[in-house]
Amino acid sequence: MCGAKNTFIVYHARIIIKGGKLFMKQLNKNGIRVLKTLHYAAAGCWIGGAIVLMVFNSNNDVAVLEGMLPGINTALILADIWVLVPGAVGCLITGFAFSLFTPWGFFRHRWLTFKWLLTVACILIGAFILGIWEGEMLSISLTLGNAALGDSTYLATKSKHLVVCAAQIIALLLMIGVSVFKPWKRKPL
Repeated sequence: MCGAKNTFIVYHARIIIKGGKLFMKQLNKNGIRVLKTLHYAAAGCWIGGAIVLMVFNSNNDVAVLEGMLPGINTALILADIWVLVPGAVGCLITGFAFSLFTPWGFFRHRWLTFKWLLTVACILIGAFILGIWEGEMLSISLTLGNAALGDSTYLATKSKHLVVCAAQIIALLLMIGVSVFKPWKRKPL
């Protein structure tokens, strides 16, 4: 009996990988429209949040009064936590729902596989690289105040953050383009 249950689980896992379907009810047109709306809203938050991070970081030299730089860096982190992260998680969740409840599946099309890989990469880079650099910039600015704008560690971290943030924005725009144009044909099963 236990072997039959394991075979059942493996059979379903193979279906997810090959056909992109679980034995779930497919969404109707209105359900897909609602899911698309949520996905677009999440994508807007994600890319908008990334742009806000870049704007805050590239313009933090406008801190003329003491205490402004820590405030700007705090705002940067708050925009990340309250706008960008929910957008990224929302895209991940709605993308997962698209894969489960529509015929598109998880890996049925090369463009979907590309988007999944890029989505996970962007989330991991954001969490484990950009987020850490944001914390470092805040820590330095809290210690040095506006003098952090002359600190080599702060400036190096700021520069790295700007470059990776710009790469994230390009990757997000690329995902939008891939979603619209669906450039690769369906994988043979």
